[in-house]
Amino acid sequence: MKTWTDYKNYTGIDASIEVSLFEYGLIWHKNKYCKQDEYYFVYDTHTTDNEGNKLFGSSYLSKQDLIGMFDNWASKTDIESFTGQSFDVWIESFPSCVHSMIQYYGTDNVLGTDCNPQPIKE
Repeated sequence: MKTWTDYKNYTGIDASIEVSLFEYGLIWHKNKYCKQDEYYFVYDTHTTDNEGNKLFGSSYLSKQDLIGMFDNWASKTDIESFTGQSFDVWIESFPSCVHSMIQYYGTDNVLGTDCNPQPIKE
């Protein structure tokens, strides 16, 4: 089983990867499989395994994918109201803006449902 220290090369909302992962539920990084404007995200599924370990899903998401959500179903007005920023300013903070998107719309809507979430030990 992986521990949070296996994710040292990731970035999150907090300066601490451990806090970002276990309190905010989201970390990301670019790996060799990422497209140009894409990041690999690890996120809290808000479930646990039989031993009580938090389960985390993973997903790739690009800035263009996120913008596309606003062309299809998400509301720029809602996210502007939620974050207190204009959409153009907010989207420029990608990938960190994904956190506020998840807070407002939920992980399943933004990153999808991971059918095989994995435990990460604190």
